[in-house]
Amino acid sequence: MVAAFADLGIRRETEDRLAAASSEGHFRFVPSYQLFFPGRQYTPEETRGLLRQHQIDATLVIFPGQAGATAGYVPPTYTSGCTVWSSTGGCSQVTTTQTGGYSYQKLWAQFTAQLYDATTGAGVWVASATTGGNAFASAVTLVHSMADKTIERLTQDGVIR
Repeated sequence: MVAAFADLGIRRETEDRLAAASSEGHFRFVPSYQLFFPGRQYTPEETRGLLRQHQIDATLVIFPGQAGATAGYVPPTYTSGCTVWSSTGGCSQVTTTQTGGYSYQKLWAQFTAQLYDATTGAGVWVASATTGGNAFASAVTLVHSMADKTIERLTQDGVIR
């Protein structure tokens, strides 16, 4: 499989996540970085030869789409309490405390996954998805979610078992 990302760290993270989903005796995902050096161009013959050598039947390619973030704001809460109190006069001083109040961003990204027959190069399956995270999600969180969704869809569609 190939994660077609410019960032080699994200590419490796995605491919490793998919490879971890391999099912012994059923299907195996081989990360492209284990077969192809990212800084080298391969001829179609070299590519076919490497795929044959490693007994690869199909190539899964993950293409990044649009990405962005949804911004929001959580307003602060205010708590007031009596700080000076006497039994004769009651509360004579009130203090108000502010807690919270912050901005956040929730990342989202779109992906397309395409499966190609390794012998003919013909497309045999395609799916797309949008994935998002909470305010603490990183790009790695998004690609993990995307990889998991891709495995789930391949299984639901009967492409892998």
